[in-house]
Amino acid sequence: MKLSLLAGLIISIIFLSCNPNEKQHRKIAGAWSLVYYKSFAKDTVIGRYMGKNVNGSQIKVWSDEHFVFAGRFKVNDRQIDNFGGGTYTLEGSQYIETIDYHTNKQWLGTHPKMLIEIKGDTLMQTWPVNDMWHVDKSNYTIEKYVRLK
Repeated sequence: MKLSLLAGLIISIIFLSCNPNEKQHRKIAGAWSLVYYKSFAKDTVIGRYMGKNVNGSQIKVWSDEHFVFAGRFKVNDRQIDNFGGGTYTLEGSQYIETIDYHTNKQWLGTHPKMLIEIKGDTLMQTWPVNDMWHVDKSNYTIEKYVRLK
């Protein structure tokens, strides 16, 4: 009886000491390739990468605390470079970036809030969200990534 009580206590301590966010960080860590990027205003697509007149690629990489992304796109006949990076927090599906560098200087020092969903080798990033973590359906963006092997 004492042995099973002791074993139960040890298992409980191990279970309770595990940080659930560490599991999320392990799931997101690694390199991901952008499959598509769509911006919406109400129910209308207003911006799109990886489609009609846009070719190119972008990779986003996460470590335990940092992220970085870099890409190059050809829109019609124009080349566009896109890069940025910084730190992030992730609690469940609630994700906040702190942007330390970016192609567009207006993003520097900002803290965009997003929802992250990871299913297998697919990651969906939806933003912006408000303080209640709800998507603004009148103006939002979805980015879909697949994990690089």
